[in-house]
Amino acid sequence: MPKHRWTIPCESAIVDAQSNNVSLINIIERVTVPPKAEGIPARFILATLWEREGDGEEEFTYRILWRPPKGRDFCPTPDAIAGKIEADKRYLRVFLEVRGLPLRGAGDYVFAVQTPRGEDRWQTKATVRIRVVYEPG
Repeated sequence: MPKHRWTIPCESAIVDAQSNNVSLINIIERVTVPPKAEGIPARFILATLWEREGDGEEEFTYRILWRPPKGRDFCPTPDAIAGKIEADKRYLRVFLEVRGLPLRGAGDYVFAVQTPRGEDRWQTKATVRIRVVYEPG
């Protein structure tokens, strides 16, 4: 199983064609929404880096949950996400576009990156917090 290195929410990501380095633009730590908003209308990217641990190709699955301060978790992707790190590569970067997440009040929301752990069970590998606040009004 590859190692999760990081997941960062940002407005956009740019990969340099020559160096293959990535620039994450406008990292998101806080989102301000209009009063009585039922969701986050903004589109953003969840950039994730996985590192191969063994020799040879590695295939794996993972999912990302949106965890509100209260209420049920929400999975922004309909299914688990399939990843594959080729034998001649060390890393896999994934840029997941996220749109329209549901809100259940202001507070700290969490993206939880999870991998399978047995049948129908998931293990959290990392969490990323985003604070949601309402505009004064």
